[in-house]
Amino acid sequence: GCPDLAIARRDVVRTGPETVRVTVHNVGPGEARNVQVQLLVKPNEVVASATIERLEAPVDLQPRVASVGLKALALAAVAADAPMPFLVRIDPGGAIAEVCESNNEVDLGVGLPGQFTQLRPVR
Repeated sequence: GCPDLAIARRDVVRTGPETVRVTVHNVGPGEARNVQVQLLVKPNEVVASATIERLEAPVDLQPRVASVGLKALALAAVAADAPMPFLVRIDPGGAIAEVCESNNEVDLGVGLPGQFTQLRPVR
């Protein structure tokens, strides 16, 4: 089976003035390899990227997730209480065949005020 990579708004946490942590889920029946994760300034300027080497399939009904840190000076230019003009994309080139591609992008400039912009401690 194919993997199904997924991210949601709650999976992107600002961990410092120039950093975010992105948690990627695999909710499909297949393993994913070399998963690209990008932070972009809207609409399409990549300012940080990372690769997750391997993300197993949740064959035992236990969640499979991997987290990566992304650092970008562009984050520091945005006040903590301002909307974030950023997107996070996983598998941006569509290199991985997936069950569903529609859950591979999060717009950090929409949603509840302060949901992303508040600095939260790293767990």
